[in-house]
Amino acid sequence: MLIRYNMPMLIIILNNNGIYSGVDELPSDISEIPVTALNPKVKYELMAEGLGAVGYLITDLSGLEKTLPKAIE
Repeated sequence: MLIRYNMPMLIIILNNNGIYSGVDELPSDISEIPVTALNPKVKYELMAEGLGAVGYLITDLSGLEKTLPKAIE
C-alpha cells in the first residue's frame, strides 16, 4: 500500500542466516542443515524490487555507511 501511494518507508532486513543462529555456508548434505538455519545467500533486495520497491544488498559496514544515506533520500 505504501508503494501504491508513493509513501516513504525504510525497512532494513538483517540476515543472520537463521533463526537464533545460522550457518555461514550451506552443507552439501541437506540432512546436516540445522532446522533453524536459513540460506545465507537469499536475495532479499531482489524480493523488494519485485514488489516495486528499491533494494540494496549490503555485506559490510562500509557498504552500510555508503548506502544508508542514499536509502533515506
